[in-house]
Amino acid sequence: DPRFAAILANALTDSLGSLIVAFNRDNATEKLLYVQRRIDEITVELQAAEGRRTLFLEDNRGYANSPRLMQTAGELERQVQALTAVWIELIKQLEIAKLDDDKERFSIEVLDRALPPLHKSRPKRANMGIVGMLLGGLAACAVVLGRTLILVDRR
Repeated sequence: DPRFAAILANALTDSLGSLIVAFNRDNATEKLLYVQRRIDEITVELQAAEGRRTLFLEDNRGYANSPRLMQTAGELERQVQALTAVWIELIKQLEIAKLDDDKERFSIEVLDRALPPLHKSRPKRANMGIVGMLLGGLAACAVVLGRTLILVDRR
């Protein structure tokens, strides 16, 4: 039934569109939550690294005279710099995730709703029936001719 097919096509596109929008929104929300959680973790690690660096510098004011203390100071400084770089990158990713959460990407835009046809155009069953009968007749003639030739060759 053409009306049923049109209703089914419209329902399918509507449900697919809402499914894609929900998927994208869930995906963006999950990314936002993940980035926020990582920012919280890195913030705690960064504060701890800065605290260790500060304690080291307070305890070892003359560390420039000792190669081992200078190496330790350098390691602590690199940890703080690395964690700071990660924290800055996560803040950028958080802003991108916030923007992605607000927009609907990859949604389906239906230009024209499905309507049942006014006049049936295909399949043309009468033409198919005629062509089928002709092909069937030709196949039957080929079979009869083939059997006749096989019987003549055996004699």
